[in-house]
Amino acid sequence: MSQTFNVHEILRIINHGDNRELDQVVTYLYRNFRAKVASQVFMERGTYEDGKDIFEETLITFLENCRTGTFTARSHRELEVYIKKIAHNKWLKHCESKNRRIEREQKYTKLSDGKDASTPLAIMVDNEDKNKAITIFKKLDEICQKILIAFYIDGLSLDEIAQKYELGTAEAVKLRKFRCVKKLRELLLQ
Repeated sequence: MSQTFNVHEILRIINHGDNRELDQVVTYLYRNFRAKVASQVFMERGTYEDGKDIFEETLITFLENCRTGTFTARSHRELEVYIKKIAHNKWLKHCESKNRRIEREQKYTKLSDGKDASTPLAIMVDNEDKNKAITIFKKLDEICQKILIAFYIDGLSLDEIAQKYELGTAEAVKLRKFRCVKKLRELLLQ
């Protein structure tokens, strides 16, 4: 049975509800806004997969904004506009970041053209990058490290991770995983 919430209930539950209620609100937001955000990103020349990822980041930002009092709407329409605006901004940042990465790769490719990739200098640069990545990864809290390793390295499903680390539902793990990825991105961009 699908449940509906008005904006005031959503805000109350996000700020004061128990985990069961919060899971219901997150499910409601997924059901009502994920496809809209994914379509919006697709219309802005992204893929549907990009859209689903952007929605995850949007949902995290939305929940944080509700908890800090940044979001205060009175109608469902205002809620939808707010979520779409967050998604649009996230997509723009994603595109800018992607463009910067492509520029760096092109610059590196120009610098390394004509050189053997197995030169001592290339090997040293690769090792230095790996060491930096490991150092940055270790700045995440222990549960984030476990979730990311379990998901990306061990290939565990969200349900398996939830059971293994006693984190509740797969939805809760999904939300936590995206918070961890967001934190890792922030650390990498510093």
